[in-house]
Amino acid sequence: MRFQTFEATAYGKFDLQKLEFPAAPSVLLVYGPNEAGKSSMRQAIVDFLFGVPLQTSQAYLHPRPGIILAADVLVADQSLRVTRNTKRRDSLTVEGQGVFDEATWLARLGGIDRTTFERLFALGRDELVAGAREMLDPDANASRTLFEAAAGLTTYTEMSRRLSDEAAEAYSSRRQSTAFAKAKERFELASASLRQHEHKEPAYRVLQKARSEAQRQLEEIDSDRRTKRAYLTGRTRIARTLPQLRDYDELESRLAGAEPMVVGNELRTEVTKRYSARQTLSERLAGLVRAQEADERNRNTISVRPEVVAAAPDVKELELQRSQAFKTLEDIPKRIAQREQLRPEIEQELAVLGMTGESLDGLYTRLPTLAQISAIAEAATAMTELETRRRDLSSGHEAATETQAALLANIAELSAEDPEPLRCCLYALETTANLGELRARRDQLAVEAGSLMERRVVLGVSPEALDAEFDPPKEALAKDIVREQRRLAESVVTQGHLVEECEDTRVDLEARLAEMEQSDIPSLDALMQLRRERDSALQELISNGPPDAAAVSRYRPLVAEADALSDRRFDKASAAHELDSLRADHVACMARAKAAQAAVESAKGKQLEVVGGWESLCQAAGLPAVDMENYGSWLSEYRAVRAFDTAHRSRAESHRKALGALVPLAMDILGHLALPQQPWGDDPLVPIDAVLTEGKRVLGEREKQQSAAASLKRRGDEGVRLLEESAARIAALEAEASKHAKTLREVLSMAGLAETLSAEWARDAGRRIDALRTKAREFHERDEARINPMRRDLEKYENRVRELAARIREPTVGSWQAMLESLVTLSESHVALARKHETIEERMGERQLELNDVSGQLNEMDDQLQAHYAQLQVADFDEFSELANARDEWDRAVAARDEKRRTLMQAEDGRSIETLRSEAEGVDADELMVEIDALNQEVEGIETRYGEAVAALRFAEKAVDGVTPSDDAVLAMSERASATLAWNRALDEHVRCLIQQQLLDWAIGRFREDHQSPLVAAAERYLQIVTCGAHTRLLVDDSNPQNPQLLVLGRDSQMPRTMAALSEGTRDQLYLALRLAGLELHLDEGRTPLPFVADDLFVNFDDTRAAAGFTALGEMARRTQVIYFTHHQHLTDIAQAALGDAVTVARLS
Repeated sequence: MRFQTFEATAYGKFDLQKLEFPAAPSVLLVYGPNEAGKSSMRQAIVDFLFGVPLQTSQAYLHPRPGIILAADVLVADQSLRVTRNTKRRDSLTVEGQGVFDEATWLARLGGIDRTTFERLFALGRDELVAGAREMLDPDANASRTLFEAAAGLTTYTEMSRRLSDEAAEAYSSRRQSTAFAKAKERFELASASLRQHEHKEPAYRVLQKARSEAQRQLEEIDSDRRTKRAYLTGRTRIARTLPQLRDYDELESRLAGAEPMVVGNELRTEVTKRYSARQTLSERLAGLVRAQEADERNRNTISVRPEVVAAAPDVKELELQRSQAFKTLEDIPKRIAQREQLRPEIEQELAVLGMTGESLDGLYTRLPTLAQISAIAEAATAMTELETRRRDLSSGHEAATETQAALLANIAELSAEDPEPLRCCLYALETTANLGELRARRDQLAVEAGSLMERRVVLGVSPEALDAEFDPPKEALAKDIVREQRRLAESVVTQGHLVEECEDTRVDLEARLAEMEQSDIPSLDALMQLRRERDSALQELISNGPPDAAAVSRYRPLVAEADALSDRRFDKASAAHELDSLRADHVACMARAKAAQAAVESAKGKQLEVVGGWESLCQAAGLPAVDMENYGSWLSEYRAVRAFDTAHRSRAESHRKALGALVPLAMDILGHLALPQQPWGDDPLVPIDAVLTEGKRVLGEREKQQSAAASLKRRGDEGVRLLEESAARIAALEAEASKHAKTLREVLSMAGLAETLSAEWARDAGRRIDALRTKAREFHERDEARINPMRRDLEKYENRVRELAARIREPTVGSWQAMLESLVTLSESHVALARKHETIEERMGERQLELNDVSGQLNEMDDQLQAHYAQLQVADFDEFSELANARDEWDRAVAARDEKRRTLMQAEDGRSIETLRSEAEGVDADELMVEIDALNQEVEGIETRYGEAVAALRFAEKAVDGVTPSDDAVLAMSERASATLAWNRALDEHVRCLIQQQLLDWAIGRFREDHQSPLVAAAERYLQIVTCGAHTRLLVDDSNPQNPQLLVLGRDSQMPRTMAALSEGTRDQLYLALRLAGLELHLDEGRTPLPFVADDLFVNFDDTRAAAGFTALGEMARRTQVIYFTHHQHLTDIAQAALGDAVTVARLS
């Protein structure tokens, strides 16, 4: 079975956490940091395979009924979508199939359960260390170590020690504290008590003697019955084996003749294979002949004209030139039309340049030269740049003039207000008092007021209560009340725990009583009540004189009912005794619970009285309801709060007086700011701070305005100077522009262009004149002198087409285009026919070579078959088949005879054929059946006597049991039966432990005999991988057969080392190699491959050994899926470096 995907839909901390498994064999490495759910995902895979347990630690985010796991699995080459929920039944569903049976699913898993999977297919870091440590046990040997590794056990020593301890605790001849010794002691005490209280009357002894006689007669009849049954069984076996012996003798007689010649499997396979190959060659030869004849017929039907094939290259050349001819044919009228289109464009451009009337022929040679064009462009560019600079300077001059006017207006506005008077008022206010100190004092008073209010709230008193006089209760009285309250609380808790314990005990006892009452165990009270009724009826029966039949008939049901109830109680004496004990315990438990509940209620009532008394004392003293346990600290806090309140009031009054002196100064500042007067309130510091802040802001603004006015005046003087310089530069640019305009007119005149052209057009003259020159040259090239050669080339091409048509005897009338198309079609068809004829010739030649080769192989095959036929002394394959069938028939007869022998021996308890023959020798079947019928009748008579003897014994036992024993005797018999059951259970436990230990030792020995060699070889290979070749051999030292030792031979050492001589890391790696080898051995036996789950095995490996470990897991991944969980990032890099594409990394979010 292989996973394709796995999804924890709702499990543990996961919501739709999905793992994608690679299709190719590789290791899936699941990485997640701490608390990412690595262990939960590992547990989810196990729970998906084997079901979610009733008690699971993964139901903290999703409740257990909501847990869902899903996976796409590949089972027996069938892909299934399987979903697992937590239902008790039908917890598996398959998409498209519905509910999936658990038994079928277990069979798909190869019959492996959860425990076996976790031992064999799962390995974590703790199991790795425990397994390596187990190899150091002093009692460990090679056989045990190999068995543990293959079975996935890491607790053999603990298991063996536990079995020995359990066996010794159950029974030991040297210990008196075993379960068997205790049960024997109970039995002897109960027997002594029974002897003391048993009946001594002669009538009872007569009944016991009759019972012993009936027991003796039953044993004699049973011995006779067993003897007759054994003899009947033997005679019946002979009658059963007689027909089977006849069948066996018949098979022996069939094999008595001459044995056919042995045809070996290899020879039979060789002959059959060669005969089949010969048949195949014959069919192939026939097919080749048929294909050769068909090709010859096709070749003769092909007709080709040689002159057409010879002219094919010329036709191909004409076809290649056809597109050029068509293009020339189309270009001639196009060129004429294009030449006429250029004429108006050129004439329009000449008019712009002032060259109207110029001839177009040779025009491109008369246009201005490049030097003239360059001079025109240079003069036009210089003139344009000067004009642009002049415009820019004029715009800047106008803007600067406007800015200068605005600047003069701002200077007049900023110089209006003087800041000096306001500065004097602010200075007077700040120097009169320390405002910072006043603010700090105000804040401190606010904090004190808040603290005072909080402390009052905590105390539960009002502000008026701090001034009142009061007489609080004594603190010692409060402590006495607290001690009494605690004592009552402890009593409530203690009695409450007792009530809970009694309730738990009551529920347990009632469950056990209900279970035992369902078993129909009569109680002692019911039995004693029934006996009292029986004795009362007997007394009434005797007191009325000799009883008649009617009175006795009324008495007998009570006697029978009492005896039956007594018998049932005696049969279940141990259980009845336990039931009585449980009922007594139940009554006592109910009484204890009732008393404890009454004590709880009483203590709670006293608690309420104590609390009420304290509240009355507090109310009388004028105090709030103070907690009595904290009364001392409350009283101290109250006195401290009163002192603090007095000091706070004094400091607040002093602060108000200091603020009163600041108000007139603040009013002067408001006058300078032209602001209205405002109310100052209880705390004038706040509005004074606002006035002071606003005054400083206004003062700052006025000082900034004075500074800005001085700066603007300096800027205005600089602006006047810059305006004068700008006017001078504008005048210089206008003079220079006039000079460049004159130069431009001169160069235009020299180039033959109009002097009225603008500077913008002159700057672009080069591009426009180049375009005009190109058009003039193109107009010149499209004249008639250049078109006529194209017409002559086209006529020459048409003549070649007609000449070629005449040469291959094709019509030469009509258009040359249609004639060329016909020639191309004819040439292509004849070339294709010629190529097909050539292909058939080549194929026939190759097939003839193949025909010769197949004929040779067929002859060689016939020679080899004849040699085999001669060896087997047969003529042909039919006789060979008859010989092989005869040998098969002989082998089947031998197998049937051997199977008959095995079946007979198995059915008859291992008796050999010779023994069965000797038993049946001289026996007549008919006489034997008569004898068996007589024996059956005799056995039936003995069975009848046996039944009568059993009935007589039961009657005698009932007569003895009818004598009612005393209650002490009943209890003694019950105790003795219980002790007998206990010692039998102890002996069974002792034997079970011994058998388990012997089975474990036997399994280890058997495993060593059957699997030691392949397991050691596989483990040696994995050890070389995981240790990077540092340890090359794994040896078993058999010098002591009772205690063979496992040894390791290193690459650099000549002496092998024991387990104790290896380092801890090497032992871990050896145990890993053994576990992988055990898993490989399991898979080699054809078991179902389940995923191997590894959890952080390489945490303590160095990087080299960790890479080697991943290589070993990669080897295992070729056999079954491997899933490796880790929360170490560096291991993912090591795995990818070691395995490359053979590892896939999945990350848990």
